Amino acid sequence: MLHSDPADIQAVATVCGRCHAAAMYLAVPRSYLRWEEVFARMSRQGASGSDEQLNAVIRYFDRNLTIVNVNTSPVEELGPVLQISDEAADEIARLRTARPLRDIGDLKTVDGIDLDRLKRMKSRGLLQF
Repeated sequence: MLHSDPADIQAVATVCGRCHAAAMYLAVPRSYLRWEEVFARMSRQGASGSDEQLNAVIRYFDRNLTIVNVNTSPVEELGPVLQISDEAADEIARLRTARPLRDIGDLKTVDGIDLDRLKRMKSRGLLQF
């Protein structure tokens, strides 16, 4: 697990656990867009929670189960998934326009990047280049 905020984990258990066993969703990383589709479908099927709970669910999935490609993912996805500021996400976008980024080392000059977090994401197949 990359992000273990107890409130986020509790929200996932409360909102998602009403209908699903944790193994159903915790073992399947997906793209940002695919998670948005899943959340929309679950909402249409009656999944509910407070705004705070729903935001915590999204935050948990963004930070733990979302695959991001630093070269192709929209800049709007980089911030929540990589847990970086909008400025850092914009810097990554600028760097990737100059040349494709090949590895984590290409991001070491970006302020606000947690290289250890990126290494953990890479080891889990969540970070792509």
